[in-house]
Amino acid sequence: MQLHTGRPFWPIKDGLPAVYPTLTGSINSEFVVLGGGITGAILAHRLVSAGREVIVLDRREVASGSTSATTALIQHELDISSVQMARRAGIELTNEIQTATRRAVRDLIDVSSRLPDTANGLSARVTQRPTVKLASRKRDVRGLHADFNFRERAGFDVTWLTADDLARDYGMIRHAAVQSPDSAECDPFALTHAILADAVRLGARVFDRVPVRDVLLGDDWGDDVTVTTETGHAVKCRSIVAATGYESTQWLRRKPAALRNTYAFISEPIPEWRDGPWPFRSLVWETSHPYLYLRTTPDGRVLVGGEDDRFRSLIARDRRIERKAEELVKKVAQLMPHLELEPAYCWAGTFGETEDALPRIGPVDGKPNLFVAACYGGNGITFSMLAAELLEARVKGEAHPLAECMRCDR
Repeated sequence: MQLHTGRPFWPIKDGLPAVYPTLTGSINSEFVVLGGGITGAILAHRLVSAGREVIVLDRREVASGSTSATTALIQHELDISSVQMARRAGIELTNEIQTATRRAVRDLIDVSSRLPDTANGLSARVTQRPTVKLASRKRDVRGLHADFNFRERAGFDVTWLTADDLARDYGMIRHAAVQSPDSAECDPFALTHAILADAVRLGARVFDRVPVRDVLLGDDWGDDVTVTTETGHAVKCRSIVAATGYESTQWLRRKPAALRNTYAFISEPIPEWRDGPWPFRSLVWETSHPYLYLRTTPDGRVLVGGEDDRFRSLIARDRRIERKAEELVKKVAQLMPHLELEPAYCWAGTFGETEDALPRIGPVDGKPNLFVAACYGGNGITFSMLAAELLEARVKGEAHPLAECMRCDR
């Protein structure tokens, strides 16, 4: 599937940080990671950092699928509220998930702080940001306040913002909001390239433009696996890690996610607001579904996304890009009438959305030497860090407290 169209900003800004070879012969490794996007990069880096032998294969250029189109709001909050999650999973597990997502964001910030810049000088730093979740409508205030109370009782750092607070401090017209400090933002294209470059330094091998024709799995975890490419080369390994994003449904017995389109634009720079158009350069999103979401960039731009709709076809998605960008501009104007944005680049991408707002991570029934990291939803990068935790536990033969709620066959 063509995962994005239009003109995603990150590859335009960053150029080509690195060039990886295609595969020209048959090779062996302990692990093969399928997918060279942000999820595959994080998983490969975790494996090679633990002393494992790793090969990364991507059928495109690395980081050119969903990674290049993501707006990279790295949130600890799920797409559904804490109260909704507690109704599904119970209070204890909900708090455990929220603790884990916060830890995942912190861990990614820590990993990025130890990465050198890319070969062409791009910073791969992940920057901590607060989030502001807005009540889209007056009737949403009660539910948002219940979510605030739930998180406050659990000991998480949250602040309630009234309509007056939002108008005075943020210049935003909404009924109320919850602010929390534990999210982040990044340049996902540069970050992926930097993580892969460091993985190569540690001994990983990365190949792109390698379409896979077939995967022959063994019967047990650690049995021989053969990956055959479309050019007929064989890659033999002990285990496969599938990090193929929203294309990973091929590995699962049942379709876990509905495909959705999301639309985004990035504004021209606003020089007078180089320090940010609202406090702390917060990540902004809201209670409506689909929701509007916003962030800033270091060069004074505003990145806006939303207007999600059901995926029907690439043609239908691509025809809507310009109209959806216009709708997003109108929504920002309603939220912040003083903020005039001129779109510089517009694009659309397709993603998977699960009913319970959780990813599908772990082995697949009947395929014990296959580990899937299907990081669906609006928390894909955060879930990628959790996938690295679960993979590490799997390799060590250890239990992980979130393995059951994120298992692939649920």
